[in-house]
Order: sequence, then C-alpha cells, then structure tokens
Amino acid sequence: YDDTCRVVLDGQEQKNNFSLIQNLTFSLDSKNLAYKGRQKIDGAKKWTVVHNGKKHNPYDHIFTLIFSPDSQHLAYVAAKDRQMVLVLNGHEQPPQDQYGLPVFALNSKKLAYSVRKDNNFHVVINSDAGPEIDKIYKFYHSYDSSRYAYVAAIDNEWHCIVDGEIGPGYQLIDSFKFSLDSSHYAY
Repeated sequence: YDDTCRVVLDGQEQKNNFSLIQNLTFSLDSKNLAYKGRQKIDGAKKWTVVHNGKKHNPYDHIFTLIFSPDSQHLAYVAAKDRQMVLVLNGHEQPPQDQYGLPVFALNSKKLAYSVRKDNNFHVVINSDAGPEIDKIYKFYHSYDSSRYAYVAAIDNEWHCIVDGEIGPGYQLIDSFKFSLDSSHYAY
C-alpha cells in the first residue's frame, strides 16, 4: 500500500493521502465535497470519508455517500466490526445487522432508512421506527415532504404502508405515486 493518492480540488492538492480514492460527490449547491479514501491502518485496509477536508472515522467498507437536497447533511452506511452503522453528519447511529440506503425528504428535514436486527426489519424516519416487516421494496417521500410511503412484505404479502398505516396485502405491488400536492396517492 502506497498512500500517494490525493484529491485535487479546483487545481489545489488536498492534504489527505490514500492508496485509493472513490466516489467524489458534490452537494447540490456545489459548496461541499465528500469522498471515500482507502488506507492501511494498523495493518488492515480501512475506508474513511473526507467531508470538506475533514476525515471521519475509519470503517471496513463504506457505501454510497448521500447529501441532503439542501446540501446541509451528509449520510452514508458503513460496515464496522461485522455490523453496520448509519453515519449522519459524522455521527454514528447504533450498530445494526443491516442498514438500508438513507433517503432524505425534499425539504431535507426527514431522513428515512431501513434497519435489520435479528431478522426483524423496520423503516425508521427521524429515529421513529415503523412496524415490523419482512422486507422492504421501495421508499417514497411526498413532494412537499409531509408524507411518506413504502412497499413492504409482511407474512408473504406485499403491503403499501402510507404515513405508518399498513394497507391490504397483495401478491405484488410494483409502483407507487403521490400526487403533486401530496393529498392523494396511488399504487
């Protein structure tokens, strides 16, 4: 491992050295840059997120970097000690067996993700866990960010869960849509 890779931002070499750099990600307002870099730490290959020049904690693996629509928040899922953590603005959420990809609402005030612990799945929105489900298929925030929905399997049937209310079960639900004013939905 030769930590000779650096990010060059607007013609200027940045200070952090890595053996490999991936996922250069700008926020929507173009004012924030995040990326992940790999380096050897205590003899092991570790990945670290660098957000605006500041290094976060090292992890065994880091998944997709996601900025909120207002560019003020950075979220990602990482593997650590055979478990997963969700990292929001550099702060780890409690370890779980699995975290799903985080999804910000358009107003950036809500963050949704799925968690699995001991084969039980839940969708979490701003730290509030929804009902226990077997699997999650897709998650949706409404256009005005006031509502949410997701398609989930419960007892071998697919259900649409809208604002926490579980709808009837079907063999398959493949599509969901909120109306532009968020007052209606269809699936």
